[in-house]
Amino acid sequence: MMTRKLILTFTALAFVLAGCDKDDDEGRRNKAVEQTLYQLYPDASHLDWDYDGNYVVVDFRSAIASANRAADCEAWFDYNGSWYMTEFDIRFNELPAAVINAFNSSTYSSWYVEDVERIDRVDYASIYIIQVEDRTNSNDMEYDLYYDAQGILIKEIADGPDFGGNYGDLLPPTGSDYTAIREFIKSKYPNGQIVDIERDGNGYTDVDIIDNRISKDVIFDASGNWLYTTYEVTWTSLPSAVSSAFSSSAYSDYYIDDIDFYETADNSNYYRFDLESILGDIKIYITENGTVSTTVPGSGGSGTGSDNPGGAGVNQTIQAHIEVHYPGAVILDKDENDGLTEVEILYENTVLELFFNGSNQWVKSEQDVKYSDLPAAVKSLIDSSYSAYRIDDIELVETTTEKYYKFDMVQGSDFIMVNITEDGTVI
Repeated sequence: MMTRKLILTFTALAFVLAGCDKDDDEGRRNKAVEQTLYQLYPDASHLDWDYDGNYVVVDFRSAIASANRAADCEAWFDYNGSWYMTEFDIRFNELPAAVINAFNSSTYSSWYVEDVERIDRVDYASIYIIQVEDRTNSNDMEYDLYYDAQGILIKEIADGPDFGGNYGDLLPPTGSDYTAIREFIKSKYPNGQIVDIERDGNGYTDVDIIDNRISKDVIFDASGNWLYTTYEVTWTSLPSAVSSAFSSSAYSDYYIDDIDFYETADNSNYYRFDLESILGDIKIYITENGTVSTTVPGSGGSGTGSDNPGGAGVNQTIQAHIEVHYPGAVILDKDENDGLTEVEILYENTVLELFFNGSNQWVKSEQDVKYSDLPAAVKSLIDSSYSAYRIDDIELVETTTEKYYKFDMVQGSDFIMVNITEDGTVI
């Protein structure tokens, strides 16, 4: 009799545990969300419920995104059951072939792959995030690499937020103004797929899209009016009028660091050249018909970056940092550079480049320096040890732990980079 009672007890316990596997948080269920969830993922199991602001977040397991196994998933809904985003934990070999090939051909191919995610979002292109870590040195650098399904590297973020955690910051924004922006994108770029939308503290909106395999930034003002679209181009893709104008200009001996095309709402389209030389860095602008200027075409502004009003798309945390440490500074430009967000500002008549990691924390600042403004100890070292080299560029670099002068120097075909502290020490 005792044996029979024990069997019944364990049987009942098994049913209870099976019920827990189906839904780990029965009391927090949202029926509207649950209905949508099972429509999207009929095999969903092991449900775990949570609430994050205006969203219901459900962790579950499903084989929808993974081959022959139940992958860990996290889906985001509003309280009415509308779906917004799902994060899937997948294996590296379950990535699209184009993404695998792109990663294997990248500079990160030898890094350790810590995690791989697929993010599906309403009205957005799916993105694939490969989280990598450099374990070959003591720095333990970590990057989040964002790819689209065609293998295009959308962005790379150093020390991304919640490394290995959720991606709630990728949720599509809501509201009628965002809806109008998305409708504009669909109309102007019918083949374009939205990757990300950011709005800065001044109300400017930066929409990242992939259009015909080209990564583009589409900028809107605070009223939702389209201002311009910009994307990187190569020298070989330039119209002959533009390349000829540069070659015959006073800047033809400068090193071309970057070329971006700007398609503007007022049809004053132009190409922006970021140039470097021993005389300093400069931006020049060449219109489609070959007119060269240091002023943004159609703006009447100086060539200090007014093509990016208010630093469109600058994260509010970054903007707050700038307001505290550089009061009164004008945000000139924003870009992504080696996994860091690079923000160019004008502060006390000096142009500074500020760099922030994926958590929007300040990492370093850089500014161009003239040789005549160098400390005596630095000049002495350069004159005694590097007199055979031609100085191509000098920058003052400040980080959280050190301050030094970075020299780019050339001797024939030999290029070197030297970092020197204020007291004349090479580091």
